[in-house]
Amino acid sequence: MPVTYPIADAAGDIRLEPCFNVDELAALLGASDRTVRRRVSCGAWPYVRGKGGRILFTRAHVRLIVAAFNETHDYPAH
Repeated sequence: MPVTYPIADAAGDIRLEPCFNVDELAALLGASDRTVRRRVSCGAWPYVRGKGGRILFTRAHVRLIVAAFNETHDYPAH
């Protein structure tokens, strides 16, 4: 269940928005949390940093990630 966090937009306005953490997104995608963290660290997926440096995903991020996750990509071997 996403938790609501204050998010600032480009104009500097702050709004409360539901955000998913790494574990919630991994469960939503049917992937591992390691996969989610790798995609974030290589810059393939959008995210925001929450309090304490937590990686969070807004609903807009999740829509973009799901669209990208459903496409075939050639990611380099790890």
